Amino acid sequence: MKNEIITKDQQEEILLREVNLAWLREQLKTASAAKVAEQTGLTATTVLKLKNGNFEGNLTAAIAKVEEARQRYLEAVLSGKRIGFIKTEIARRIMTACKMAQRDASLTWVVGRTQIGKTEALEQYKSRPELPGRVIMVRMPTAPTVSKLSRRLLAAAGLPGTWDASAAIDALADWARPGDLFIIDEAHQTFTTAGRLDCCRVWEHLRELYDCIKNRAGMVIATTEIFTTRMAAGYKAGQQLSPMESKAAELAGILSQFERRGEILNLPDCMDTADVLRVLAAYGLPSPAAKDLDYVVVTAQEQGIGRFTRRLRFAAWAAARDGKSFTVASFIGANKRLDGLV
Repeated sequence: MKNEIITKDQQEEILLREVNLAWLREQLKTASAAKVAEQTGLTATTVLKLKNGNFEGNLTAAIAKVEEARQRYLEAVLSGKRIGFIKTEIARRIMTACKMAQRDASLTWVVGRTQIGKTEALEQYKSRPELPGRVIMVRMPTAPTVSKLSRRLLAAAGLPGTWDASAAIDALADWARPGDLFIIDEAHQTFTTAGRLDCCRVWEHLRELYDCIKNRAGMVIATTEIFTTRMAAGYKAGQQLSPMESKAAELAGILSQFERRGEILNLPDCMDTADVLRVLAAYGLPSPAAKDLDYVVVTAQEQGIGRFTRRLRFAAWAAARDGKSFTVASFIGANKRLDGLV
């Protein structure tokens, strides 16, 4: 048999179909089949069959509806607005850690560099927890003190504020019930913006709070790698320490004792290739050609998901402004312009 010749139009149709199916699958990672069906005008059964590759109906008509929905969805991108949550592998690991802490009433430390999506994944879990129970999330205050943190936790739980640290712990412990979860984000603020005395007091406060709720509620504490560094800043017996070194060693001891109460999730430093392709698919872009793939992946890894998605939105806006299609090539061009390379 002769090899069938595929025309340019057929190649473009195949590519468009794959782009739309990739977008559909990304939507289903964070939305129900019923919700995606509502977006596309298809039935939930059709949506799931398209996702699984076993749809036997009029594929061209179904893909056309997906394409219309994708274009409506991307209007937010073209206007410079953010689109929905993208469930990367890093985000999946964070959300799994939250689920385990909530299920087991345990403590989990989420440790990773900035700009890899920790906060967004935690906020997504808070808004859509995978288990019954209440989830409260607070950001560690800048220049934190026990009073500042206590009042944030009380407010998140819907409880009246107090400047009394012991009373705050008692109130939160009384409020907590089986299946609840406390999330503390940006915990590294204690190391970077607090005095050493306040830093020690805040961690003692959190440790005492966890000890009071641990048989009923879980806790997740998110921080950067500085946590590991400060925990290692201990000292050997007989070593002479200055007052500042002594306080650092005291903090290391507090952190070490607290850390042993739970598990540590050490996150990758950056998105892998699969995660980068997931982000591109969410923005309606196909997998880059081989000649562009390394550039796009390295760019995403260096920038982090926050800056990478901001630049995708800028590139989409610039393409719309110029009356051009939003493509991988247009993103690369816009990114290089922003870097001042061309």
